[in-house]
Amino acid sequence: MRGTTREEIFPLPEKGIDTAPFWEACNRHELVVQQCADCGALRHPPTPVCPDCRSFDVDWAEVPGTGEVYTYTTTHYAASPAHEDHTPYNVSTVLLDGTEDIRLITQVVDVDPEAVEIGMPVEVVWEDVNEETTVPLFRPS
Repeated sequence: MRGTTREEIFPLPEKGIDTAPFWEACNRHELVVQQCADCGALRHPPTPVCPDCRSFDVDWAEVPGTGEVYTYTTTHYAASPAHEDHTPYNVSTVLLDGTEDIRLITQVVDVDPEAVEIGMPVEVVWEDVNEETTVPLFRPS
């Protein structure tokens, strides 16, 4: 059986206590990262404790939905029959603008996977997978 939708092909994100605000913002088409309420340091992925000052006080900061491809890999081999119609595809790490070193693992879409390259400027595009889940993908800008 071959998958036809993202929900059938790729695992949906786990929404835990630390990550729920991130995914709720994604559902509103807003890109946010954790920000320490004490020292102001930005961080992603979400964690319960600030790695800089060890504070447990957390805020969320909206960040621009732009950045550049930091690294990527292109998958050519279908890991399961559900992936057969969807290869090749890329898994990319995007360095977000407006942050010193926040990187988001995602996919670059709307481009041939072989055309993705390090340093490529990208912008967020939202995929509403289902009523409860929206994922941030990126496309060349």
